[in-house]
Amino acid sequence: MNLLKLIERATCLLSASNYAIHGDIRSVFLGIQEHLIQYKNDDEFSQCIIANAIYQKLEDYLPTLDKSSQISSLLDPRVKLSEFKGENEINKAKDLILKLNRQLRNNNNFTSTISSQ
Repeated sequence: MNLLKLIERATCLLSASNYAIHGDIRSVFLGIQEHLIQYKNDDEFSQCIIANAIYQKLEDYLPTLDKSSQISSLLDPRVKLSEFKGENEINKAKDLILKLNRQLRNNNNFTSTISSQ
């Protein structure tokens, strides 16, 4: 069953690690989605409905995982920008990091002000 072979390998990959890296999870999910695209639109493939259902579940779940995994992927020197589909996604990820940096600086300034009083 070709459809589930990649999902089995992805499961083995992620479960083999004691500490799966957040960015790896994003990479695996995107790889599974790419794999499913070839099956979900093939009406002659007997399990195209199953492929479409799995694809949609990942599509629904990915936004939940996306913000934090984008930051992880962007900061991972093995991955960097290779996981992003186009300039729009790259810019969103960069904006997330800049926003996080501003929040951390503001929190640091607030903490410094309180401790110096």
